[in-house]
Amino acid sequence: ATYASLPDTPANVAVEQTLAMNGYVGETASTRLSRLCALDSLALSFRGDVNDTELVGTQRPAPMLDLLQDAADADGGILYESRTYLGFVYHTHKSLFNQSPIMTLDYSAGGEVAPPLFPVEDNDVTANDVTVTRFNGSRSRVVKETGTLNVNDPIDDPDGVGRYAKNFQLVLSADSQTLPQAAWRRHLGTWDEARYPVVNVDLTAMTVAGKTALIATAASMEVGDRLVIANPPAWLPPEDIEQHAQGFVE
Repeated sequence: ATYASLPDTPANVAVEQTLAMNGYVGETASTRLSRLCALDSLALSFRGDVNDTELVGTQRPAPMLDLLQDAADADGGILYESRTYLGFVYHTHKSLFNQSPIMTLDYSAGGEVAPPLFPVEDNDVTANDVTVTRFNGSRSRVVKETGTLNVNDPIDDPDGVGRYAKNFQLVLSADSQTLPQAAWRRHLGTWDEARYPVVNVDLTAMTVAGKTALIATAASMEVGDRLVIANPPAWLPPEDIEQHAQGFVE
């Protein structure tokens, strides 16, 4: 992606100066990422629609990497280093949650998912009392008081887990953005399913089985890609296991 500044005319220079004095408030997260990377001649590519990212607020005085992360946090996507060039990739929020699986593994087929495959039931990502504060602005708080993983004591409410409060400060364009941001983060923090910290893929076993296409797919997966494990083992729930890849160890 490239950031194209306005032609160097007196009127456009005045516009650029006004935008800078206002901290570029109201530009999209993708525009801010592009503009900041262009200033330091950093390569940047996008996954998802660059025209459909969150509006960001006043650019604060901070190191470059912090400013890039501000934009990513406001939109809710993933900013990471590319494996193929010296630079960054940004996977937009909407692309993360509206993508088809990049890879589907069949546990029952053998040689596709290597053991162990164990779900973890913990509270590492639980958040049922969420406050989002806009940088230099107001805040919104969303609390889950009923339903699964609510804030009530489990002694009093079988669906309750106690209060797990989390606070986020985001560089947003308007105070009105804080409420949907808090609601979304509470939604993620009270999603009642186990997580799988590790999914092991044995490329050697795939080679022996002649699954060369699946090997290529596994090797090409990127951060944020969606994968599905079909036909899980008998000791797990029968539904497909759906995951976002957060990192890789070889």
